[in-house]
Amino acid sequence: MFTENLIFDIGMHKGEDSDFYLKKGFRVIGVEANPALSDYCAERFQNELKSGQMTVVNKAIAEHSGAIDFYINEQSSVWGTADKEWMLRNQQLGKESHAIRVSSLRMDDILNEYGVPYYMKVDIEGLDHVCISSLVGKLDKPKYVSVETHAWSYDETLNLLTLLSTAGYKSFKVVSQLGVGDQMCPNPAREGAYVDHRFDPEASGLFGDELPGRWLTLAEAKSRFRRIYFDIWMLGPHHGVMRGARNRHALAVLRRLFRNYEDWFDIHAML
Repeated sequence: MFTENLIFDIGMHKGEDSDFYLKKGFRVIGVEANPALSDYCAERFQNELKSGQMTVVNKAIAEHSGAIDFYINEQSSVWGTADKEWMLRNQQLGKESHAIRVSSLRMDDILNEYGVPYYMKVDIEGLDHVCISSLVGKLDKPKYVSVETHAWSYDETLNLLTLLSTAGYKSFKVVSQLGVGDQMCPNPAREGAYVDHRFDPEASGLFGDELPGRWLTLAEAKSRFRRIYFDIWMLGPHHGVMRGARNRHALAVLRRLFRNYEDWFDIHAML
């Protein structure tokens, strides 16, 4: 059974999400591979660390425990990754990285040490599936999980949805990261305590029962992503076929027609 007041922040970055979860009264296990970001969070949340409300784990999540290469992006810290293919994609966009050696743990190691959380947020740039795979076949798992998906591959997104379904998740929401900054916390709260919180652009935003919109079936979620990837193919920022339109009025019309052209989304799933 999951622990009601426990959240895993896998891919903690600078603690944009952990800050929100802590304010709402949850106990948080924050996992971050980048030692500089891990140190930053240890300083930022020093009071919560002392009280035991927060735990910072400076490890990479991988398929094996030990040590792996981690690629620190030199232009955007949020694009740090342990996935070499992901690093090479970033390189194609002009985002250079350099490798360091970091300690790694399996997701099972985290679950065994800290228990099963109520909600597990996963954002580890290309290796999200490793975390979800660890839930397949388990009787005890988080009530809610979220993973990041992107514009590069429709098949990869479908694989994530299928993996979540195989792990036992039956309901889904598709949340554009572009709109996270506009989210408002419901009052009265439906998860934890109410806080008047404004989300950082790098944050994942609301979760669980506080998410806007209705929950979708697996078939509906797949259909939603088919439309999203068509819009990205037409007007996406990296390889949209209509991206080069020079007339600003024509571009405005195209953006209304293909409104899902932004390329970063979170998949939220519920048991």
